[in-house]
Amino acid sequence: ASTLVYDQQTKQLVALCLMAGSDTEGHIFNIFVDSSYRRRGLATNMIKRALTIYADEYSHVDLETEKENPAKLLYEKLGFVTIGQIE
Repeated sequence: ASTLVYDQQTKQLVALCLMAGSDTEGHIFNIFVDSSYRRRGLATNMIKRALTIYADEYSHVDLETEKENPAKLLYEKLGFVTIGQIE
């Protein structure tokens, strides 16, 4: 259910959302958007797609990120909350 986004004209990969499910929860492992394609809603759409896919299977989805990741604000806007830090 991972998402790959290609530029229709250049056929280059410009964004991806890697995800996988376990027995108990969904996981979003990596979200990447090429810097020249940011602020166009790609990350938001990929995360919403992941949550839609997982909605019927899991009661929650986890997403790990670095503490200082500027995308953390986007994740919080989409409903993710900080539950702890990995040392």
